[in-house]
Amino acid sequence: MSTPSEKTEETQYSLGQHFDPATAPERAQLTVRRAPSIPAFAITGLVFGLIVAFVVTLLGPENENYTFGAVYGVMAVIFGTVCTALFIVLALLLDRRSSKRPKIYSATSDTV
Repeated sequence: MSTPSEKTEETQYSLGQHFDPATAPERAQLTVRRAPSIPAFAITGLVFGLIVAFVVTLLGPENENYTFGAVYGVMAVIFGTVCTALFIVLALLLDRRSSKRPKIYSATSDTV
């Protein structure tokens, strides 16, 4: 442990870097940011699009030439694609926003 009057070496790390406590300085700054999971947003968008397609097909006008399944299939492709793309764009915007505001924590190493 060091006293406040002693100078300590300070280094800044991000989560992607390897932090070895044996060779680490006494104090280090760790940068942490919360980023959204893009695959989770894509799957959520797809599920949302499939639900919207089902509701639109159910409430839409009936057509004698096409079955319910055929109409739902076309609507599922359209709404699934559009909603997945919108949710991915939303995830990218949230990722960009989170990179502008990372939180910096100070860590100290203690030997036991």
